[in-house]
Amino acid sequence: MVARRTLLVGIGLIGVLTATAASVFIKEHTDANKAEFKKGHADLGQQLAVISERLAAVEGLLGAPESGAAEEGSTEPTNEGPTPSGVTTWHRRGESRRT
Repeated sequence: MVARRTLLVGIGLIGVLTATAASVFIKEHTDANKAEFKKGHADLGQQLAVISERLAAVEGLLGAPESGAAEEGSTEPTNEGPTPSGVTTWHRRGESRRT
């Protein structure tokens, strides 16, 4: 009976020590990744800003409103399929689908 308790305590102790050692390695790995993720998020934010500026410039060249489709309703693809160039055309609700 004493041997069983000693065996269970020993197994429990080994489990706790193993978990403690694993948590140290995981914490180090997580801390190292946090800096990398923060840098990646900053890069993505910068890329999103550049894309937004470029989109605004393209919309300006096309004569689209500054606020986009939010004012006039959503856009949806035509049911006619892709154009001869292979690109699906988009239209605003209420606009003619034929050009």
